[in-house]
Amino acid sequence: MAQVHEPTLSATHVNHAGPKCNMKTRVLFLTVVLTFMGAALSTTQASSTTVIVCPPTTAAGLRHFKDYGSSPFFTTAEHDKSTFALDVDRASFDVAKLWLRNAERPPTGAIRPEEFVNALPYQYPVPDQGLSLSLDGVRPHPFSDDDALGLLRVVMQAADAPARSPMSIIICLDRSGSMAEYTGLPSQRRVKFELARSLIQQLADDLQAQDRLGLVSYATDSTVDLEAASVEMLADSLPAALQSLVPENSTDLFSGLHLAYMQATREQELWPDREAAIILISDGAANTGLTDFRQMLEQTEDFRDQGIRLSTVGIGFETLNDEILEQLGDKGDGQYVFFGDLEDKDRVLTTVMSHLLPVALEARSQLVFEPAAVTAWRQVGFENRSMRDEAFSDNSVDAGEVGSGQSVTVLYEIELVDQDPAGESPDPDQMVATAHLRWMDLEGQWSETSVILKRRDLKEDLTDEQFRAAALMARWGQLIRREQEWDKAQFDQAYEQLMMFAFSPETSGEDDPARTALRQQMSTVRTMMALDFGLGMGQ
Repeated sequence: MAQVHEPTLSATHVNHAGPKCNMKTRVLFLTVVLTFMGAALSTTQASSTTVIVCPPTTAAGLRHFKDYGSSPFFTTAEHDKSTFALDVDRASFDVAKLWLRNAERPPTGAIRPEEFVNALPYQYPVPDQGLSLSLDGVRPHPFSDDDALGLLRVVMQAADAPARSPMSIIICLDRSGSMAEYTGLPSQRRVKFELARSLIQQLADDLQAQDRLGLVSYATDSTVDLEAASVEMLADSLPAALQSLVPENSTDLFSGLHLAYMQATREQELWPDREAAIILISDGAANTGLTDFRQMLEQTEDFRDQGIRLSTVGIGFETLNDEILEQLGDKGDGQYVFFGDLEDKDRVLTTVMSHLLPVALEARSQLVFEPAAVTAWRQVGFENRSMRDEAFSDNSVDAGEVGSGQSVTVLYEIELVDQDPAGESPDPDQMVATAHLRWMDLEGQWSETSVILKRRDLKEDLTDEQFRAAALMARWGQLIRREQEWDKAQFDQAYEQLMMFAFSPETSGEDDPARTALRQQMSTVRTMMALDFGLGMGQ
């Protein structure tokens, strides 16, 4: 039986020891959902397998990852709601993948299970317009005789959306000394700064001719290296500006970001009808000037409220500050993406752009569990995205932004009451939970939708392969965090099920490059995990 916690002050994920539950069977239920209209930008492509970044070999790098812990079980009688922002990256999966490929265990703080789940390229149904919400579940749990998983699947994807309008983008490039370090294996002698240059050049190649692009860089000092101009005018000046920069000295991240915000503000004044955004490319180090993390976030929030979004791209391992980059992307209404593979540029840029022009704003979800049906519940991941329950209907509270083509899948473990007070089997029409979804569209209008799950809706087996794959990815994340223990047979079975998902004709075509890349990823991760955990490789 899981340890149950009783939260206080209606805040999710507060740890207080409480009584254990009676008459329960753990069940996993699936709540899902949402699909958006927006620009046709997909964030579901899996990354390639060329490794160009090595993890740190000393404990120094571990301080750059913040461990948000793992959510405990909560008693439904004391706390029946789970509220969180729909803002999910996949950087944790991409970072962990390279640690494992280099035969090293990732630090616990680097593993966020929800990002493992959302790294898979699911193919959820797309509504004709707006957002859709669905909720379903399964019992018994696929990995235990006692448990079952619940999955909240939120799907956002373009649906005949019109082409976007031109926008202004300011690149904020880290040119400090750490960016001159080699980032790959001996046979792949590249430096972080070279990766950054290649990413910026491809961004320029991918933008519309009438988009405006500017370049700011920082080390000990901060400089405007390229005044914003239309992309079609930058064919010669951008490569020259990039080549003129030399990575050296210390890192004044705050100063560089502030200068980038000044340039973006100037673009807003010159082009009031355009969206203005910033893309920060850095390993996240900040060792000179203002280094107070809270003040950096406050600055980002202030400019976000003025309509300037920020997305972050993390490069490298030795000085990667995962915490700063993840939080800046979150507070900037953008996204944090890890760039660890030269051939992964397309996915990185697509993900960044989809959040600089989001489909839904301030998106948040709330699940309400029925105490008569659910004794206790636990959310898998999302520890750093939880919200106070009353914030769900408070339009002034910042939540998450979602880009076109993005889906968000959330897992819950719940403990079901097996008998009613009279000792009889529960009514099949008994409500188990209600899922609510709330967001603001680009015109400033708020929308809300809800869906319920009844006991009769719980499936007796996990036949949905996308459901199964999400559950398996969550377990992999938990295994790396040492939250779960598997034996060799369980590990090999999970791998085979993920392979079935990656190559099922129901979810992909034979020539789907995303599925091919996904298979390579899973195979590599499986190999390294098996060696590291002593689980063997099977037949």
